[in-house]
Amino acid sequence: MDTCLVKLDKVYKYDVKTPYDLEIHEKDCILVSGDNGKGKTTLTKLILGYINPDRGFVYKKPMKIGYLPEHIEFPLFMKVNRYIDLLSKIKEMTDYETLVYQFKLPLFKSIYQLSHGNRQKLGILSACMGHPELIIFDEPLAALDQEGRMQFYQLIEYLKTKNHTILMITHFPDMLKPLCNKHITL
Repeated sequence: MDTCLVKLDKVYKYDVKTPYDLEIHEKDCILVSGDNGKGKTTLTKLILGYINPDRGFVYKKPMKIGYLPEHIEFPLFMKVNRYIDLLSKIKEMTDYETLVYQFKLPLFKSIYQLSHGNRQKLGILSACMGHPELIIFDEPLAALDQEGRMQFYQLIEYLKTKNHTILMITHFPDMLKPLCNKHITL
């Protein structure tokens, strides 16, 4: 049985110096790190299908993907609980309370009232909702304080017990490296 969800085969983009050769299998937890301008966001966009390769091939199994972009926009005047409720209906997920509880989000505040860290937590929660086969986190630790980073670490451990496939892109690989079975440095 083939467990490969995504395969990049000699994929080139004009602005990235080295080709991408990557396989993402079910239950993988992959860490991608590297300096600015090395192609981390380009890799994400290729996997998501937002851009096409200049050369090479991207093979992707049909699947649900949860995605936390590096910069996320929210409906700022909506209350957190209303946003989560609407998102749970859209993504057909009813068992999201564990995620909400884990991040200790202030449910009755408007999103514009949230700190940057709590907005980041809301984005992380949004990416996990709907039982996606692949979850991509682009700079998930940005704006998180030490407690938020520990909550994220615990979330990844939890997601792994539920057999999720995870791809994390970060400038802080040391904290997340122990969670991963693959580490790619660009």
